[in-house]
Amino acid sequence: MTCTTLRRGAAASMAALLVATGAGMAVAPAHADEKDDQFLEYLDQKRVPYSSKTEAIRLAKDFCLVRTRQNAPKWRAAYHLANDQGWTETETAHFAEAAIPTYCPRVWK
Repeated sequence: MTCTTLRRGAAASMAALLVATGAGMAVAPAHADEKDDQFLEYLDQKRVPYSSKTEAIRLAKDFCLVRTRQNAPKWRAAYHLANDQGWTETETAHFAEAAIPTYCPRVWK
């Protein structure tokens, strides 16, 4: 065997290992921490519908990103959230009430 053949074999093995590791990480479930649990509990108490816990947490974090974006109108994040989720104004307000102190507390300041 030549040195080139060994390098190609090692590179292929390394690539396969990285792909396998990445696939395992992609399938691993997200574990909610205490603040996630409190956020979800509030949504449940207020009867805000969501498709999954992971999706609700992702939506809240995305809401905060849009809400804190410079030069963006303050209403835009809630408007898109309500339209995309099909929520009422009340459901959207409850979601924001839970998301802001949990995931974007700087909005309060």
